[in-house]
Amino acid sequence: MSDVKNKSILLVEDDGLIALATRRILESAGYEVTVAHTGEKALEVVSGSFVPDLVLMDIDLGRGMDGTETAQRILELHVRPVVFLSSHAEPEIVARTETITSYGYIQKGLPDTIFLTSIRVAFHLWDAHRRVVESESLQTRLFEQVPGAIYQFQYFPDGTSRFPMASGNIRLVYEVTPEEVVDDAGPAFRRIHPDDFDLVVASIVRSRDTLEDWELDYRVVLPSRGERWLRGRARPEQLGDGSVLWHGYISDVTERKLAELQLSVQHEITPADHTGGITSDNPAAAAHYLEDELHELIQRAPAIFTFLRQGSLDGIWYWDLEKPDHEWMDNRFWELLGYHPETKQHDPAEWQNLIHPDDLQVALKN
Repeated sequence: MSDVKNKSILLVEDDGLIALATRRILESAGYEVTVAHTGEKALEVVSGSFVPDLVLMDIDLGRGMDGTETAQRILELHVRPVVFLSSHAEPEIVARTETITSYGYIQKGLPDTIFLTSIRVAFHLWDAHRRVVESESLQTRLFEQVPGAIYQFQYFPDGTSRFPMASGNIRLVYEVTPEEVVDDAGPAFRRIHPDDFDLVVASIVRSRDTLEDWELDYRVVLPSRGERWLRGRARPEQLGDGSVLWHGYISDVTERKLAELQLSVQHEITPADHTGGITSDNPAAAAHYLEDELHELIQRAPAIFTFLRQGSLDGIWYWDLEKPDHEWMDNRFWELLGYHPETKQHDPAEWQNLIHPDDLQVALKN
């Protein structure tokens, strides 16, 4: 009796004698039973503070709402297991219950032991369902708190691929929904930067062939956030159908990559770099060596150009930190401010004179 202690059942039965007999059987097994003889009365009962652990519903309730409509209305108020009860076993009668989530169909007149066993099975199924729902809810909350996408990626022998599982945060890294890539990974792959696409595909193929862990930094171009750097790590698993399934994690590492590129720029610039070929103290003349130096740095370290492109919105300026009065500004810098480039010198005073005096010290400090 321990598994039924304190469990309550709402019995909805229009026949008074059957309701009385059924109630006695259930109470003898340890259940607490509340009886309603009409669908309207059952709704009235559950609309208050009483919420039953299980609803035992007769399908044919005479005049008024029938059992299936009553069950549907109750489920709209409370998610509880429903077991249908009927003296009929005709297919058309049973079919009336198929649109409603139920945990059993009991034909009236069965021996008490079979009847009570059916009720216990319904409770066991409900407990199992509830545990699954709670587990899925916990998993969803955990996935949402991870700052990246947890996923499974599957690659088939025919070259097709999909994400059979992806956390909701795949929206952050690819700006696609899990539903959009569950059958076809194409929407995610179309986000990959054209310059990195072949690199990504080659790395996946290599991991597939060797079954070694996949790890890669690559760029995507997103509809709303533009160009971003992603870092992916996954472990492959060979499946029986010839496909390979990766279990992995992808995160946005744009800020980290920009910081790494900035460090690369700093390492490339040494005191020797500032000797140039022009040593004039005239800022206009010195501007030439800064432009040449920038070009040389980009040739020596192409990643510097990526850093400049991602870090600048429009114009680019380049400043000699050892000679603060020496700067070089590209044409777009002056055009952005509304000036013709030929009318401006590569002199810090040129742009400093355009800043409001109250804001100049803040700008220089930044």
